[in-house]
Amino acid sequence: MPKAATNDFVILGAGSAGCALARRLSDREDVRVLLVEAGTEDDDPGIADPSAYFGLWESSYSWRYETLPQPGTAMRSHRCPRGKVLGGSSAINGLVYFRGDRSDFDGWASQGNVGWGWEQVRDSFEEMEELLLPAVLEPRNPASQVFVDTCLELGHQPGDFDGGNLMGVGWNRSTVRNGQRNSSYRAFLAEVRDRPNLEVRTKTQATRLLVNGAGRVSGVELYDSSGRTKTVEAGEVILCAGVYDSPKLLMLSGIGPAAELEALGLKPKLDLPVGRNLVDHVLLGVLYEASRPLPSTNANLTEATLFARSDPSITGSDLQISFNKEQHFADGYALEGPAFTVIPGITRPVSRGWVRLASSDPLAPPLINPDHLAEEEDLLKLIEGIELGREIAAAGPLAEWNEREVAPGPKVQDAAGLRDYVEAVGSSWYHGVGTCRMGTGSDSVVDAEFAVHGTSGLRVADASVMPEITSCNTNGAATMIGWRAADFALS
Repeated sequence: MPKAATNDFVILGAGSAGCALARRLSDREDVRVLLVEAGTEDDDPGIADPSAYFGLWESSYSWRYETLPQPGTAMRSHRCPRGKVLGGSSAINGLVYFRGDRSDFDGWASQGNVGWGWEQVRDSFEEMEELLLPAVLEPRNPASQVFVDTCLELGHQPGDFDGGNLMGVGWNRSTVRNGQRNSSYRAFLAEVRDRPNLEVRTKTQATRLLVNGAGRVSGVELYDSSGRTKTVEAGEVILCAGVYDSPKLLMLSGIGPAAELEALGLKPKLDLPVGRNLVDHVLLGVLYEASRPLPSTNANLTEATLFARSDPSITGSDLQISFNKEQHFADGYALEGPAFTVIPGITRPVSRGWVRLASSDPLAPPLINPDHLAEEEDLLKLIEGIELGREIAAAGPLAEWNEREVAPGPKVQDAAGLRDYVEAVGSSWYHGVGTCRMGTGSDSVVDAEFAVHGTSGLRVADASVMPEITSCNTNGAATMIGWRAADFALS
């Protein structure tokens, strides 16, 4: 296999974190950066269109992963759309942007991750947002305003979503600029791609890390669209392939649970809990027929959100109620004509799952088991979310838009019926994190600077390093992780 010239940094994955990291590293003219992406360019107009993301999830721009059948959701498998294109999942997601709650990051720091408290990450968010430019959509849809007004009338407080306090109702920011999707690639790299110290290589998949007996990583094996395999040397390799593919590549390289690797005929080099601690948000739709046509402004985009507590004793919020002007997340319920959906989700789930290799074939998709709603607490909180969503839809100004409840329907009121609805309709929010956990204990994979324990020349910097999930949409925090990784790599 031929070898290419040595790069100071090889970044694997041009997604939310990888593009932010590549931008900051390549700001240093004396540093040579190779950014490797398994997917394609992002020149499809459907990617730029903020309203078209549902169609991207089953397209060639997604890995189109699926979970194993989930006992907590009536043995249904769930799609796991992950971006396979420049920009990664930020090129196919729902474009909602939150930083997170103060308690999320202070919680990370309390687990021994020095430098990860809210005061530290807030500075990183502010720096990053000067390029990403997330903003509240204008003009605002009148139906979303009705949702906000109704929540306020019910006594919920106005939210301060950027200040580390995810409680109350308000207008979330979106990664939309000048009417088009502003993915991580568009925000950080598109304008500087011709830098002489930066190479962006698409349609190229990493299949194995080059790891010696001492745990030193010196490069990576790459497989391109022509079927050729070659190795690339690196001063440091940084995995930004995401919650499913970063652990997959580590395990293919002999870094992971030793017994699992041996069972697949792989030689373990480092016994680490790679692939464990998978956690994801779960949501569902409470669907309503509207009494009038809803304005089409910002179609398919969530503009307004309510964060609430299921228990007044907890810090922060654990329920997130989104509002959509269309029919979403209520599969199996047909409705013609105008509709809106109140979408409750749990943001601090206690259920944990895993990612494992299906085989030693590097091109085979991984096995994904988030174990949705395995813990009774999660299911009961999602039922509370349904009840809160119903309260909002039946109150104040929103009641005037509410012709009738379609799903789960007015006949579904008792605990057994609501449980059946959750199990039949509940699904992933596509916010999986945690499979290369950051920390200091035996349950962690990387340290607070993303270096993989027991190795040199290797980091992981994406959503997989989150020790706990943020209590909101995760893309903002995942991008911030890539931004901060440059500080560690260059120190």
